[in-house]
Amino acid sequence: MSSAKSEDSSMPKQGKMMFPTLKIMLKISKKNNGEFIPNKEIFSELVKKMHISEAALAKRYDDDPHKHLIVHTNFEFALNKLRTAELIDRSVRAHSKLTPKGKAFIEKYKNTKNPDHNDITNLPEYINNTQKQEKAEKKEEELDEQNTNVMDQVHKSVKEYNANVREQLKNYLFSDGSEGAYRLESIVMKLLKKMGYGLGENDDESYVTQKSHDNGVDGVIYQDVLGVSKIFYQVKRYSHKIQPDQIRSFIQTLRANFSTNKGIFITTSEFTNGARDAAKSEDIRLIDGDQLLDLLFKYHVLIEEQEILPIYRFVKDEDDD
Repeated sequence: MSSAKSEDSSMPKQGKMMFPTLKIMLKISKKNNGEFIPNKEIFSELVKKMHISEAALAKRYDDDPHKHLIVHTNFEFALNKLRTAELIDRSVRAHSKLTPKGKAFIEKYKNTKNPDHNDITNLPEYINNTQKQEKAEKKEEELDEQNTNVMDQVHKSVKEYNANVREQLKNYLFSDGSEGAYRLESIVMKLLKKMGYGLGENDDESYVTQKSHDNGVDGVIYQDVLGVSKIFYQVKRYSHKIQPDQIRSFIQTLRANFSTNKGIFITTSEFTNGARDAAKSEDIRLIDGDQLLDLLFKYHVLIEEQEILPIYRFVKDEDDD
């Protein structure tokens, strides 16, 4: 009695499921004129025939409720092996039916209670189809590797291309001459508006100051579309690092001329640590040359996306077993 109970609650292996599955399909096919049979119906009959317990049916991998049921997975593997041996046809989704070879196999082993699964996996059809599948999988792996290498090269080329564009932008903005400096101040204004500063599309109150008599700032823009407060910025097109006294001078200018300590200091070069410390003591935001280029790219100022080339990848049919 205990042996029967142990057998009932055991987990059936896929190899042990194959021949009973064929016999069940033969029985059902006699009633439905050899039409395709729902796999659920086959599985239901298999549970009865093999006395699969409720405990075994509920068992999942690693006892994880998010993972597949083990019995169902074994049943699917059994069906796939029977298809590989050309004993069943699985060309209709979630359905199967016996092939003439399947019927002949059952007839050959009709007096055997449960043939060893090796009798199926040693069939010439199974061996041949397995070899074909392995060859196809190997070819797929080779193609995947080739595609990966190509995509790596594409990413590398795009990175190099964008780096060249960045260098072009840098050369255009940071070029010598007074016109280059004034141009940079105007472009910074466009950037700030793209970032959300200003009064919106019809903003006529934000402005770049004149080349002379600028009161120590290069541009004025409202902090938001409501015009609650103004932001003043200064742009320094330098090759050397910005020093603390330059930040302090900017702060003094803001206090003396505009009664504020809120501003943005932008440079094409870098800031010394002392300059950064000086800015921290007040409400001053710093943007160095690299950050400026990053922002111009991010907000598409003087930058536009080129034509996007379609790149495809192979995706298996979701109905493929």
